[in-house]
Amino acid sequence: NIRFSLKETTETAFQVNVNSDVEGAYDKISEFINNYNNLLDELGGVVSQKRDREYMPLTDAQKESMSDREIELWEERAKTGLLGNDSLIGRITSSARSGFYQEVTGVTVSFNHLTNIGITTEGYSSGSAGGRLQINEEKLKTALQQDIDGVMELLFKEPSAELRGSEDRLDAGQIAQKRSESGLFNRLFDNMAVGMKNIISQAGPGDDATLFRRVQPGMLLDFVTRQSSISVLDRGVLDYDNRINNMERLLSNREEAYWKRYSAMEKALSQMDDQIGWIHQQMGPNG
Repeated sequence: NIRFSLKETTETAFQVNVNSDVEGAYDKISEFINNYNNLLDELGGVVSQKRDREYMPLTDAQKESMSDREIELWEERAKTGLLGNDSLIGRITSSARSGFYQEVTGVTVSFNHLTNIGITTEGYSSGSAGGRLQINEEKLKTALQQDIDGVMELLFKEPSAELRGSEDRLDAGQIAQKRSESGLFNRLFDNMAVGMKNIISQAGPGDDATLFRRVQPGMLLDFVTRQSSISVLDRGVLDYDNRINNMERLLSNREEAYWKRYSAMEKALSQMDDQIGWIHQQMGPNG
C-alpha cells in the first residue's frame, strides 16, 4: 500500500527499497499473545477457586454487630469461589482455544494454521488455565520476513462478504463457515463477543454497558429485545421473591384461620365455664 506521486520528470536515477517492519510486527503479535495468556490465566484462576462454606452471606442482624472493615473482609471471603467450575466461563475459554487451533480456509497464501508461523500451545500442564500460547521467535520472524502479508491474512482475514457483520441473522452452519473463513484474531474476537453476550444474558451488563457497546454497538440489543433487560439471575431472584410473597400470603391466611378457630374455641370454653358455674350454683346447699 505504498503510493508515489510523481511531480516532475528527471534524468537522475533513484532507487526505492521497501522493507517490512518485522520487529514492530513481531512486538505487536508478541504483546497480543501475552495478553491472551494472561486472560486465560485469569479466567482459569476464577474457575479453579474453591468455595469456603464457612463464609455465608451475612444477615442484617449479623452486620449490626460488625465493623465496616469486618463486613468487607467477610463478604470478600464469601464471594470467593462463586464462579468455581462455572460452565459459562469454561465455554468461553474452550471456544477461544479451539478457535486458535483450527485452520483458516480460503487463504491465498502459504499460512493457514497458527503453527505455520511458529506459535504453538504450551499444553495443559504448564499453566493454571492450560492451552497458553508460546512463540518460536526465530520461526515467527522468518515468516514475517518472507511473507508478512501471509501472516497478516492468517491473523486478520475477513470472511465472505455475506457472512460479515452481526451473527444474529446467520444460522449455525453459516456461523461455522464464518469462523472457518475468519483470520485467527478476528475469530477470537467473534468467540469472545459471543461469550460476553452469554454473560449479559446470564447476569446482565452490570456497570460495563459502555464496554460492551465498544466491543459491538448492538451488544445489548438482544438483551433488551428478547429478555426485556432482565437477566437469568435477576429472573431467578424475581421468581424467589414471588414464591416468598406467596408463602407469606399463605402463612398470613393460615394464621388468620387458626386465630378464628382459637377465638371460637375460647368463646365456647368461656360459655362452658359460665354454664358450669350456673350448674354449681343450682346444686348448692340452697339449690
